[in-house]
Amino acid sequence: MIESRPAVRSLVGLAAWLVAVLVGLWPGASRAAPASAGLAVAIERAEDPGPLCPGELRRVSLALRNVGTTVWDPARGDRVVYHGLDEAGGVVVRDGERTPLPGPVGPEQGIELAARLRAPDAPGRYRLAWALVRERVRWVESDDAGRPVEVRGEAPALAWSRVSGGRPESVRAGDELELTLRVRNDGCATWSTAQGDRMAYRWYDRDGRLVVAEGQRSLLPELRPGESAELQARVQAPARAGAHALAWQPVREGLGWFPASDALVFVDVVGRSPWAWSLQMIEPLRRMPAGELRSVEVWLSNEGAREWSREEGDALSYRWLDAAGRTVAEGPRTALPSPWLPGDAEVIEAQVVAPTEPGRYRLAWEPVREGVRWYGAAAQPGARLEVEVTPPRLAWALESVEVPGARWARRSGTLRVVLRNTGAEAWSPERGDRLSYRWRDAAGELVLGEGLRTPLPGVVEPGESITLVARVRGPDEPGRFVLELEMVREHVRWFGPPTGGEARLSVRVERLSSYWVVLLGAAGLLALLVLRRAGSPARWRWLLWRVGPALWIGMATAVLVHCFVDLSGAEPWEGAELAVLGPAALLALVLLPLRPRRQGWVGLAALLLLILMALADLAYLHFFGSIVPLTAVLAVHHLVDAEATVGSLLRPSYGWMLTLVPMSAVVLIAWPRGPIAGAPARPRRALAIVAAALALASAPFGVAMQQIYESGVGQRVFSEQDNVGRLGVVGAHLFQLLRELGEWLGPHELTAEQRERLAATLAQRRAARGEARARAPGFGAARGYDVVLVQVEALQGWVLGARVDGQEITPFLNAAQEHALVFDQVFDQTAQGRTSDAEFLVLGAGHPPDRGALAFRFQDDSFYTLAHVLADAGYSTLSSHPYERGFWNRARLHPRYGFADSRFRRELGSGPSIGWGLTDVAFFERIVPVMLEQPRPSFTFLITLSLHHPYEHFPDAYKELELGGLEGRPVGNYLHAMHYADEAIAGLMASLRRAGRADRTLVVAYGDHVTGMGETPEILALAGRSTWDPGAHLALHTVPVIAWVGDESPAELRGRHSTVGGHVDIGPTVLHLLGIEDPRPAAFGRTLLDPEPGFAALSSGGAVDDELAFAASGDGIPRGGICFERAGGRSVPLERCASLAERAAAELEAARWVLEHDLFRAPPGAEPSR
Repeated sequence: MIESRPAVRSLVGLAAWLVAVLVGLWPGASRAAPASAGLAVAIERAEDPGPLCPGELRRVSLALRNVGTTVWDPARGDRVVYHGLDEAGGVVVRDGERTPLPGPVGPEQGIELAARLRAPDAPGRYRLAWALVRERVRWVESDDAGRPVEVRGEAPALAWSRVSGGRPESVRAGDELELTLRVRNDGCATWSTAQGDRMAYRWYDRDGRLVVAEGQRSLLPELRPGESAELQARVQAPARAGAHALAWQPVREGLGWFPASDALVFVDVVGRSPWAWSLQMIEPLRRMPAGELRSVEVWLSNEGAREWSREEGDALSYRWLDAAGRTVAEGPRTALPSPWLPGDAEVIEAQVVAPTEPGRYRLAWEPVREGVRWYGAAAQPGARLEVEVTPPRLAWALESVEVPGARWARRSGTLRVVLRNTGAEAWSPERGDRLSYRWRDAAGELVLGEGLRTPLPGVVEPGESITLVARVRGPDEPGRFVLELEMVREHVRWFGPPTGGEARLSVRVERLSSYWVVLLGAAGLLALLVLRRAGSPARWRWLLWRVGPALWIGMATAVLVHCFVDLSGAEPWEGAELAVLGPAALLALVLLPLRPRRQGWVGLAALLLLILMALADLAYLHFFGSIVPLTAVLAVHHLVDAEATVGSLLRPSYGWMLTLVPMSAVVLIAWPRGPIAGAPARPRRALAIVAAALALASAPFGVAMQQIYESGVGQRVFSEQDNVGRLGVVGAHLFQLLRELGEWLGPHELTAEQRERLAATLAQRRAARGEARARAPGFGAARGYDVVLVQVEALQGWVLGARVDGQEITPFLNAAQEHALVFDQVFDQTAQGRTSDAEFLVLGAGHPPDRGALAFRFQDDSFYTLAHVLADAGYSTLSSHPYERGFWNRARLHPRYGFADSRFRRELGSGPSIGWGLTDVAFFERIVPVMLEQPRPSFTFLITLSLHHPYEHFPDAYKELELGGLEGRPVGNYLHAMHYADEAIAGLMASLRRAGRADRTLVVAYGDHVTGMGETPEILALAGRSTWDPGAHLALHTVPVIAWVGDESPAELRGRHSTVGGHVDIGPTVLHLLGIEDPRPAAFGRTLLDPEPGFAALSSGGAVDDELAFAASGDGIPRGGICFERAGGRSVPLERCASLAERAAAELEAARWVLEHDLFRAPPGAEPSR
């Protein structure tokens, strides 16, 4: 067949068009912003000061622009200054008054300011030339040739006298009054309110000591030289009684005082001011870096006639005043000891935060009654002092940065930046100095508060510059965003905006997978054109027809993997880019032997299945931080019950993956049905070459699978998300299948070494329980008591003590520490089984599996639980839950947990409901009579269910809180549910009292797991956290445990305990209080009453003890984990947590072996029983 040249040219043109489109869509090349170099200034406008008097100080309006390429930086000594020239051009004033800049001024930026000007001392005509100076470095002349200025008259420029008035004979201490006085302008210059001319005063005591250095200001009238006028001046009397002298004295604010008058006014100050006070700093503060926080001690005395009270809003604060006396900032309030009686004096600690700009300021201490008044001037000097605010310790400047054309959503990239240390302190990687970033949307709203960190290569001294290749990860969604770069000292503070401008870059964010989808569609279109047009060799057309559908499905699967990365953020690990695409080539290889039409439709079915699996993974990943384990198929029937939760986890953007189905269907329908002429002489050879190429493409995946499995990761997986990074979403599921197949064929028998390790771990835990029992108080304090264990749905530790507008969320539980034990450092140890995992952790004192739900995977194990131990001790056992008996397989599992009787919805009957089941109040009302009928002593296990994730609705009839902006939102509904649960627990305790059982009942209430709502700003604020950090991540994963040892616990068994522990320790704590030694050979917990340091192994592979915390995974946690100090949350080298992580890994490994080999009742190290 003769090929068509026009057809070839058309295909070439189509390919060129596709390339042009893709080049147009591809993110623009980075452009480097110019580096800084050179100081230059232009004077755009200068006010004519008019005639001046000799030596007169004035302010002149000035507009300047930075026309150089170097930032003007007040921290580096940049000031506005001027020359004074005579008519002959000679320099009369070489260095004029300095005017500080209001802040850094970047290149091409303009500023306006009121510059200080002092006239020459001799009359005459002069020229005024404005300039810029970098102190002790260089003078920067402007292009300003000088402005004419006339100086005339005689000195002094500013002088005055009091003609009459302003003489109070007596005044009550601390009172404010308004006096009339007549003043005359005796100087050369006109008084002007625009120049800041004010009347002020000073007070002296009878010995001439200055009592009030700067009194209140009153406006001076506009007066020409020689004129006089009356004014109303405000005065506040000194705080102490006695003879005083009042010295009136005008001031030109920010420039200087008028010459003092010799006309002192003697005043008798009587009585005692109710607001009198005095203060002295223990160590005077003379200088501090800008923006710095410092704790200081002050001696504060109540010298007034009234009591200070915290309840009335009395507090100590301060104001920062600039040179003009204007308030720059108010300080935070320091609570005062209450009550503070007249005559009391005490040293207290206060926090001082320096202004953000360097300069000279006045720190003015003063008590305040919030919402009423400031107290006024101190009774003695010492409450005001001059402070030099130096350049900040931690500051930075952005000298150049690549301007990115675009970034990929949820994917990491690099950005080249040049930074300069403009602070007073060296940057050090050992101290946690890093470059990070934030993302904001087009409206300026914060999208990502804490980005990836880029470490420094070494120490950066003040003034030094450094080039970094910063790691930047794109926002979750495409669109137009603003990237804010900023330096941070980990767990100390962010440095703040850069010196001399902004570090904000406008960036277009796109999804990489959208380009792959376009490419895939273009490839399908191109293949169909090639097949339907004569223009290429027949044998190539035949080969394309024969293998095309399989290749198409493989490519679509590869695009699906990319879509999943964009929607989940689970990026391929470095070096794993080929391995994650290997399963796509493997699928094409499997389809290759089939006929083309069958390749397509079998492949399309497989692609649809993979897409549905990926959608489920996205929802599961959002909630559990893991992809769906294959073992979760056993619980798939519960999705009907949890449809609200499932629905809340799906996002409209996830539908992007579904476009692959209709696109594939269109291509496969259009694919030619019959064979195409031109088959090669050796078709099998051609197919073998294609198969070999596909096998080669899938080889990196096979190698990665083998490495992971042989490394032991296949047997100890704490994060399936890590496997997605190593193998891709499809590869991770294939790895799961391989692992589960191995378990289904039978778990590998424990090796001799593993049996020894298991025996050693269980022996160590058994010894630790015995030692804890000997040390801890309260053993047998509840001997013979009934036991009620209440597992509260999603009760978290931060809820206790939380308030909204003063309203307590859990008032009953908050007051519990006065009557009961409260353990506030117990960590959630549940995994994917959530509530059912909590049941096993508490009852079985073991750890749940890392994937899937124990309730289904290990339902046939011979458990040895708290219920079994208590039944052996003569207790009757009852469990109850106000929902279906089959949920979490409880109808089968609870008898195996040792409960002789269980009551579910069928037995409890219908009634008022919230969410899935009976309300907590109704549940307790139904079950209490059943509890009371049980033979004594009795053990009752109750599982509440008033509201469940996603907390979409809480009935108005049960709402008692006013939540404002939180109302109607998930967090608001959750708070309503916790308030209701608190009320229900209070009712349960009241029911036991009415029945006469409370004094002989051990009641333990605890939360089963965290909410799953994440660590939102609202939750952080409710938990008392201002920002997110790894410490907040762990702190928000605690569940409270409250134990009432009888109606009124013994004194030694009350109050708050901060022993670190987990769910696994709750059961052993119950046995300790009952005086029963724990006989279970495979129990891992210990009593929470042990005074020795605690420990908790988390299901994620993380661990916590009293000193350190190791976070293995989670939002904001870097790959490989992070180690930090629990006190303060300071990040420390990962090596410090090595032993902590190893201990957790050993415990989780031993717990898994116990589950997989059913060793609950077998002695340690025994052969597996199944």
